[in-house]
Amino acid sequence: MRMKTTNRKILFCLTIVLLLALMLSGCAGISSDSLDAHVRQMLDLNVKGDAEASYALLYPGVTDEKTYRETFAQILEYFPITEGYTMTLEHYGRTKRIGSNAGIYEDGQYKVEFDGQVFHAFVEYRSNRQGSGFTMFRIVSQQDLVGSADNHV
Repeated sequence: MRMKTTNRKILFCLTIVLLLALMLSGCAGISSDSLDAHVRQMLDLNVKGDAEASYALLYPGVTDEKTYRETFAQILEYFPITEGYTMTLEHYGRTKRIGSNAGIYEDGQYKVEFDGQVFHAFVEYRSNRQGSGFTMFRIVSQQDLVGSADNHV
């Protein structure tokens, strides 16, 4: 009887160790490269002022094209990005969902600098059977971000 209990404990411990090893190795393959490329593509289109091509990078049904064109003009006014910008990843997350919302969901925060100005891009990108694209691409200036944080203290 004692031998069976010891064997079960050993088997349980080995199972836990194996599960931990699998979990850790699964995380090692996560990379922000795909999201980085999509964000860079969107920023490059902002530099060019190409509303039509940037609209095509949105997830299907996020907004209609007329509304986006109006919003795009406001974005360019607030965020006058120029060539030679730098983009630094500050946060990255990736979730793989199953069920009715199955797909890959990526979110990130990027620091974008150009012409002595600093902005932050908060983005969400979704890929599933319905399509792929940005569900959110929010730009906030460093000044507004700091001002917002000061107002919440």
